[in-house]
Amino acid sequence: MRRIMMAALMSAALMVPAGFASAADPATPRVEKIAVVDAQALVTKSKAGKSIQGQIEKQRDVYRAQLSKIEKELMEDGKKLQDTTNKGTAEFAANNKAFEAKKASYQKQAQEKGQALEKGAGEAILAIRTAVAGAVKDIAAKDHYTLILTRDNVVLAEEGMDITEQVMAQLDKALPDVKLNVSAAKAEAPSAAPAAAPAKK
Repeated sequence: MRRIMMAALMSAALMVPAGFASAADPATPRVEKIAVVDAQALVTKSKAGKSIQGQIEKQRDVYRAQLSKIEKELMEDGKKLQDTTNKGTAEFAANNKAFEAKKASYQKQAQEKGQALEKGAGEAILAIRTAVAGAVKDIAAKDHYTLILTRDNVVLAEEGMDITEQVMAQLDKALPDVKLNVSAAKAEAPSAAPAAAPAKK
C-alpha cells in the first residue's frame, strides 16, 4: 500500500554514507535500502519537542503579564500628563521626560524579551534536530540503510519504508527533555520612572 507523504520542516535529506551498507562482492550490484522519516513529527511530537513547546508558552505568558503591567502604568502616567494644566512649566517638562524614558525602556525590554525567547527556542529546536540526526545515523548503521530521506523530500513511498516510530523511540530515550534558556531576557523590569506629579488645577 502506498501513501502520499508531505511535511514542512528540516527539508534537507539525511544522506547516509554507503559504508553503512553490508559488505558485498564488488561484482554484485548493491541493493539500496532506503527509508523515510517524518522530521516534523520528530521535532514536535517527541518528548523533548512537547516539553519545549510547553516551556515556550509558559515563558511567553510570563513576559506578557510583565509587559501588560508596564503598559497599564504607562497609560495611567500618560493620562496624568494629558490632564495636567501646567504644561508650560519645568515640572511638566521633567515629568514628560520621565514618561518618555519609561516608554523607551518598556519598548527596549519588550524587544529583548522577544529576541531572547526566539533565540532560546531556536537553540532548543537545534538540540532536538541534532539528537534526531544521531538517532537516524544509529538506526542506519544498525539496519544497513544506504539512504534516509525526510517526508517532505518524498512524493510517494511504500508505507513500510517509514521508520519514524523507530527514530522517535530512540530520540525519546536519548533526549527526553530539553530546557528553554532565556537567561538573556531575565533582566529585572525597568526601574520605574518618577511618577508624574499630581495635576495642578
